[in-house]
Amino acid sequence: MLENKIHLKRYLYLSFLILLIFTVVGNLFFFYQYRTYTKNYNHKLGMIITLVKKEYPKVKEEDLISILNSKDIDIKNIFSDYGIDINKESFILENNQKFILFCIIYNVLLFAIAFSLIFLYISR
Repeated sequence: MLENKIHLKRYLYLSFLILLIFTVVGNLFFFYQYRTYTKNYNHKLGMIITLVKKEYPKVKEEDLISILNSKDIDIKNIFSDYGIDINKESFILENNQKFILFCIIYNVLLFAIAFSLIFLYISR
């Protein structure tokens, strides 16, 4: 009886440690994902601002930034003309590709944690 409690205690500690590691790795992964999206998004916006400034030199950068931060502009119609539903996907195609990659990696990590917990349980 005491031996079973010791094994259960070890299993619970190891399970908790594995879950803690998975949580930390998952959070680092999500932070990296957010930084990647932000970098791609800002790079594309920078390219747009540069092109607008080149075509319309009198436009102030402050005005462009104000437009980008505005919530009053209806952009749904702009992207729907190109077949993009902004509620379902990013208009930056690279972000869509990165999202799929991140989903695959995350699911592999999820299965790895599940299999390691199962293996840990079975090996006891």
